[in-house]
Amino acid sequence: MDWNYFSPYIRLALNSYVSPPFSIVNRVIFDYELLYVKEGEIQVIIGSKTYKGVKGDIFFFRPREPHTIHFISKPYVHQPHVHFDL
Repeated sequence: MDWNYFSPYIRLALNSYVSPPFSIVNRVIFDYELLYVKEGEIQVIIGSKTYKGVKGDIFFFRPREPHTIHFISKPYVHQPHVHFDL
C-alpha cells in the first residue's frame, strides 16, 4: 500500500459527554469509528468478547461489526469519537 495516497474522509467528529445509565445495544455502523475514553469507564461487547474501557483507552470499530457499549461511570463518560471512511 502506498501511504502517500491514504486520505480518510471524516464523516463525523464529536466530543460527547454521556451520563449513565445509558447503553447502545447491538449497534451496527457502516463506516469506521475511533472512540477515545477521555474520562470515565465503559464496557464494550464485540461478538463474545467483553472489554473494559478506562481513561486513555481507544476502541476501533469496523463497518458492519455488531457491538454494544455500556456507559457505566458516574457522573458521566467523556468520549470523543470520529467516524470515517477510507
